[in-house]
Amino acid sequence: MATWKFKNPANNYIEEVDTVTSFFGGLILGPIYFIIKGAWAAAFIAFIVGTVLVASMVGIIALPFLWLACGFMGPGIVKNNYLKRGWVDITAPSEQPQSSLSDAHRRYKELQDMKNTGKLNSAEFEEAKARLVAETGHPLNDSKPQTALQIPAAPQDLVSRLSELDSLRKSGVLTDEEFSAAKAKLIAS
Repeated sequence: MATWKFKNPANNYIEEVDTVTSFFGGLILGPIYFIIKGAWAAAFIAFIVGTVLVASMVGIIALPFLWLACGFMGPGIVKNNYLKRGWVDITAPSEQPQSSLSDAHRRYKELQDMKNTGKLNSAEFEEAKARLVAETGHPLNDSKPQTALQIPAAPQDLVSRLSELDSLRKSGVLTDEEFSAAKAKLIAS
């Protein structure tokens, strides 16, 4: 059972969400569970699909499958809803999969990709790389990792936070200026 912890940056309120509760909430309550969790778009879509199914007389047979789909999609919908609303995933490192040297190299490759696509300039890339090297304790380069090494996972590693900021900018939640300011603040911290 996976448990996620999200923190509301506006008031520092922390909410825990686990997959079992989200599954059964979606399975038993269907779209109503999404309303309770604030996932209005998912609830609206499920209600529309349910209404169309009932109106077409196929609903008597298909409606249970809609509820089943709400159960299986519930955990992902709820988690994405928190992230889209600006909540921060603060799942403890012990609750996340343990990192390895290959994970550090994956994160380094992500930084390189962000630099190559213009999301990071050279100075930002070097600073982010230095932070990653400091976090892992090993120099990183383009070579493949030879051995696995346990690395403490940060609750919010820099690469995932930068990717999250970029997705918020692309979705229109952040303007380019807000994105640049948040990116600079994140890299400086």
